[in-house]
Amino acid sequence: MSSNAIERLIERYEEQIEELKSKVYVLEESLERSEAYADAKAYCRPRALKGQELKQLQNLPVPRLQIKLITHSEYEYEWLYALVYRHTTDGFEGEDRLTMIPMGRTVSSGGHIHDRYDSVDEMLRSLPFRDGTHIRRDAAQLNLPAYGIAEGYIHQLPVIEEVVS
Repeated sequence: MSSNAIERLIERYEEQIEELKSKVYVLEESLERSEAYADAKAYCRPRALKGQELKQLQNLPVPRLQIKLITHSEYEYEWLYALVYRHTTDGFEGEDRLTMIPMGRTVSSGGHIHDRYDSVDEMLRSLPFRDGTHIRRDAAQLNLPAYGIAEGYIHQLPVIEEVVS
């Protein structure tokens, strides 16, 4: 093989390598966007209750609706509204497990978190308006108990039964 043919071959391979690098770059960017989207939507995936969360909540009735405060910092927190039920897994982990299906989420990154939850009235005042109303109306419609959970306090929430026309 002549040196000229070898140089053309090397040139062609270098062009292919550059094309492949460009494709890899585009795919990596796409993967990063997909991962960011998946992380942003992670809250809405059903999941099993485990560890400390399971210990704290396992004595509540099942099925139930719950709205739980998740504190990220003094000024960043969220309320996660969910249905909790016993999911039959037919041998997976050897038993049925409590599963949470998120139904709503309210995030706040401004203002100060309400810091009193020692009574049902205090809990009701601290709940986000939309999800706080939804959980109480849904509890009446679905005939399920509803609980507010925040910083070690757990309160059964009163239902809203009247229908606004």
